[in-house]
Amino acid sequence: MARILILISLLFMGSHLMAGTGLSFLTSNNQQSGLYQSSSLLRHYSSSHDTPRFSLTANYRVFTEYEPLNSSSSLYGYIDESSVSLNARLYSIKGIALRLGAGYKDLDYQISQASSFDYDALRRDFTFFLGVEKHFLVGAFDIYPGFVLPITFVGEDEIQTGSSIINQNIQNGDLVASAGVLLGLNVRLFKVIRLGTEATLTYNEFKQKILANFANTSEIKLQNLNYYVDLTLGIAF
Repeated sequence: MARILILISLLFMGSHLMAGTGLSFLTSNNQQSGLYQSSSLLRHYSSSHDTPRFSLTANYRVFTEYEPLNSSSSLYGYIDESSVSLNARLYSIKGIALRLGAGYKDLDYQISQASSFDYDALRRDFTFFLGVEKHFLVGAFDIYPGFVLPITFVGEDEIQTGSSIINQNIQNGDLVASAGVLLGLNVRLFKVIRLGTEATLTYNEFKQKILANFANTSEIKLQNLNYYVDLTLGIAF
C-alpha cells in the first residue's frame, strides 16, 4: 500500500512539473513573438517617419554660355540665363515621389556674325515640369535620381540693339517638349528645411528663330543635349 501511495505521488509531481515547463515554453514563445512584432512595427514606423509625405522646393539657376551656332563657326551666340521654378512632390512610403513644377527662364542673348552686325535680345520662357523620382535617405542626406518631362512655352524675343534694319521683335509662341534625367542631393536642416543641388540632362529639338535677312537663315538648330545645375531650397514634412 505504501509503495502504491509513493508511486501516485511521483506521478502527480511529474505531471505538475511538465505542465509548468510547457507553460514556460509557451510564455517564452509568446514573448519572443511579441518582441518580433514590436521590432517590425518599429522599423515600419521609422521608415514611415523618416520619409516625408510632401515637399515644396524652389530651384534657382544662373549660367553664361558662348558658343558657335553653325558648323562654319561664322555665327556665334552669347547667352546669359537665369531660371527659377517651384516644385511640389508627393511621396509614397517607399520613397517614390511624383513631381509637379512650374517656373520661368530669362534669356539675355546676343547673336553675332563675323562679317556682319550684331543684335541683342531678351526673352522669357515659361516651363511646366512633370517627373518621378526615387529618394534614398542616408542619415540627414536625401539622394534621388529621377526622370523629368519639361514642357516650355517659348516667349517673344525683344530686340534691344542693332543696326537700322532691326525694327521688329521675334514672334515665337512655340511649345517645346523635352525629356531628361536628373540626380539630386539635399541635406535636412532643422527637421523641415532642405538645402541642396540638382543636376539635370535634357534632350529637345528646339530651333532658335533669328531676325529675317540676318545670316541668310530664319532659325538655328541649337544643341540637342542641355546640361544644367540648380541650387535648391525648400521644406518637407
